[in-house]
Amino acid sequence: GDPFGVIMWPGSILASRELMKQQKYVSNATVLVLGAGTGVEAQAAALLGAKKVIATDINPLSLQLLEYGAQRIDTIGSNVVEAKYFDLFSSDPLPEHDILVAADTLYNAELAKQVGHRLHEAIIRSFEDG
Repeated sequence: GDPFGVIMWPGSILASRELMKQQKYVSNATVLVLGAGTGVEAQAAALLGAKKVIATDINPLSLQLLEYGAQRIDTIGSNVVEAKYFDLFSSDPLPEHDILVAADTLYNAELAKQVGHRLHEAIIRSFEDG
């Protein structure tokens, strides 16, 4: 079967390390993770003090694994990580966030283009929100 979203990919480790370098911005922020998979970046953001982490994916098994993992870490509050179904190709707006993480989401040209559109959406929203 398709392993996307149910194994830990190198990009999730790299993204987590980058979040660690930016802890002063992550702390007390709402972090949105696109294509969260098993939730490595989501757990990292929560451990770094994010007030809310919205970890999105389209794979129901990934979301279950993500929730399971986040609930097993004692230092993460029970309401900090929210596993949420979100399809990048839908017309739904991105959930509200302060920081956007999109690691391991560029598997093909079509998906890369859509991630680009979503990043553009986030940038436009940040200018509109001030």
